[in-house]
Amino acid sequence: MPRPRRFQARYRTLNQPLRRLAKTMDLTGTDEAAHLLDALAFLPKLERTVARAGKSGAQRALFPTLPVDHLGPTWRERVFPTDGEHAGSLDKRAWVVGTAETLRGALRRHDVFVPGLTKWGDPRRALLDGDAWEAARRRVCSSLGLNPAPGPDLTRWCADLDGAYRRLADGIADNPHIRIEQRTDGGRIRDHLVLTGLDRLAEPASLIGLRDAVDALIPTADLPELLLEVHAWTGFLDHFTHVGDQNTRAEHLVTSLAAVLVAEACNIGIQAMVAEDEPGRSRAQLFWVEQNYLRAETLRLANAALVDHQSKLEIVGAWGGGELASADGLSAPSAWC
Repeated sequence: MPRPRRFQARYRTLNQPLRRLAKTMDLTGTDEAAHLLDALAFLPKLERTVARAGKSGAQRALFPTLPVDHLGPTWRERVFPTDGEHAGSLDKRAWVVGTAETLRGALRRHDVFVPGLTKWGDPRRALLDGDAWEAARRRVCSSLGLNPAPGPDLTRWCADLDGAYRRLADGIADNPHIRIEQRTDGGRIRDHLVLTGLDRLAEPASLIGLRDAVDALIPTADLPELLLEVHAWTGFLDHFTHVGDQNTRAEHLVTSLAAVLVAEACNIGIQAMVAEDEPGRSRAQLFWVEQNYLRAETLRLANAALVDHQSKLEIVGAWGGGELASADGLSAPSAWC
């Protein structure tokens, strides 16, 4: 199988950092990441064997021991090419790059944990257990809107899920624009949901003119600055309190909260809002605010402050009671964007 230059460049970029990570960091993970952790433990052995035995000899020796259970079918085909001039050989570069890609996905899914880090560490270490959990059970469940006993919520969720599946099945059966097709995917037959495309409707000139007129009236504004202006009217950001101390107020906290809310609501990630040269928008502070201030209880209180302020606006009387958002299906903070 040919080795494109871009693939070789990725290997040169990833090989040394991945080797150092495997040697120096004691990574842990869930049961789903066991094969990946075995592969990372094998990485130093791969390099030593190649250096000691030479390229061709090392490849033949590693065939029966090289861990590949953590790789998908595409990466396995690259590691063990079946056609071309490299057929029957082992591509060490493909194995290293594939392992790095798998590790990145496992970190994002929180299947692999990095010791000593908050964002990439094991979230299970922060869970309460035993007497500590029993002491905090009612307070935590109240903040999340859950019953302290798991039975009622599980029963309700099961009933809601079953009802949703039944409504979906009934709707598919009666809808001529939806069908289920069986396709071969990776050697297995899978069901695929197919939606019939809708005919495009022509937009009348009046609608185009109205849209242009409305766009001309809307000022260009930075979303975090817009939230700060809304906060000046309503004080809704004051309802975001620290999870451990109601009186903790960090420096430039309001700016950090506005940036974090935009990142969460627009699904662009915290990193997109980082500006190290601006107060309150450093990477460390934004992640700290996200972890300690954003939770169901504070979002609910902040949203209530917004709804209360909106209900007092004179123009809202023409829309209704002011309790519902005009974007159906969106809830705070998503509706704020």
